[in-house]
Amino acid sequence: SLLYDLFFNNTILYHTMSSSDSSSGNLRSQLKVFWEKQGEDIKKLCEENSDFKNHNDLPLARIKRIMKSDEDVRMIRAEAPVLFAKACELFILELTLRAYCNSENTDRRNLQKDDIYIAVKNTDIFDFLHDVLTEKLELEKQAKAKAAEGK
Repeated sequence: SLLYDLFFNNTILYHTMSSSDSSSGNLRSQLKVFWEKQGEDIKKLCEENSDFKNHNDLPLARIKRIMKSDEDVRMIRAEAPVLFAKACELFILELTLRAYCNSENTDRRNLQKDDIYIAVKNTDIFDFLHDVLTEKLELEKQAKAKAAEGK
């Protein structure tokens, strides 16, 4: 029940749905369906008292290792990596859905890194990634310029 409450209270659902890229009604409806399905899946797992450890696509040992890389972290309860894994999974799925909608707007059916950049740029809740991606773009431009000079 804790997992259900964490991910699907009305504040998080509303905040996710009210991004600045709402110009596409298709994206809005796909996000609504996505979050409803995720909520149903987690509710079903909670009702069945399933072991969440068996329902993760991300490796829990690696997540735990990343958590322990912080010197302030001494002990990690067993359910913490499971919650982090589910949060990461939902983050990746939503970002992918938003990027895919961008690729569909350009009549492509495959994702490119620019689709992800656009999804991050157009979504308020992903502002924390904007600086990282901008820096990466600048480094790529510099590398291309150096390669062009070398020719």
